[in-house]
Order: sequence, then C-alpha cells, then structure tokens
Amino acid sequence: MAMALLLKCLFGAAAVLLIALASRSRNFYLAGLVPLFPTFALIAHYIVGTERSAADLRTTALFGLLSIIPYAIYLLVVYFLSTRTGLAATLALATVAWCVGAAMLIVVWSKTVGDRGGPGPDKAAVVSARPPSDVPGTPPGRRGGAGSPRE
Repeated sequence: MAMALLLKCLFGAAAVLLIALASRSRNFYLAGLVPLFPTFALIAHYIVGTERSAADLRTTALFGLLSIIPYAIYLLVVYFLSTRTGLAATLALATVAWCVGAAMLIVVWSKTVGDRGGPGPDKAAVVSARPPSDVPGTPPGRRGGAGSPRE
C-alpha cells in the first residue's frame, strides 16, 4: 500500500517536472500534451484489471474515453476566455465548466449504461451466497446446479 502511494507520488512529481520544463522551452505548447500522458489511467487500469474482470476493464476504458468530453469543454473555455478575462477567472470558469461536463457525463452514463459493467464486490458476494437451486437456468428439481451428480 505504501509502495503504491509512493509510486503515484513519483508519477505526479515527474509529470509536474515535465510540464515545468516544457513550459520554459521554445516548444512551450508541449506543456499541454504532458498532462494527457495516461499516468493515472495506467494506475486505474492496472487496479481494475487486477481486481475486476476484463469486461469491467473494458467498461472503465470506455468511460475514460468519454471523459475526454469534459476535458475538451475545459480546453475550449480556456481557449476562448484566455484573451477576454484574467488568468484566475479563465481557469476558475474552465474548472467549473469541467465539473459541469463531468457531472453531466456521470448522470448520462448512470442512466444509460448504469451498472451493466458487472457486479461489484458486494454484489458478487450476494450472487455467490445464493443456494444452488436458485441459480438462474437450473432446471426445477435439480440441486447443485449444472453438472451436479444429484438430481
């Protein structure tokens, strides 16, 4: 646990260092590319991939792909307000716009996709605690589920 936290801190520090170096170079615009390196996505996908199913990892990747929308909203607000307002107002309004976009994404996702990505740990326990005769698809009178020697 402590090692994982240290690793996250090192990734974050490396990203900040790269952004600072890029912003001081003649290719300062590269500072906009560095935050898009999938540092935290790698961590999230590793955790989901080791603790959940491949289908859940796929769902996480799809949601991550859609999360580009709030980021695009943020960038558009920065782009249009950067020459019209001060830096603090631009970044504050862009952050609010990102939060609104992210909230909308979560609401739409919850209403359309919802929990179809598979049972969470608490639901998995409920499913596995079911008596064998209650397993969906088990013929009436058959105990122990499919493949059971008892009938």
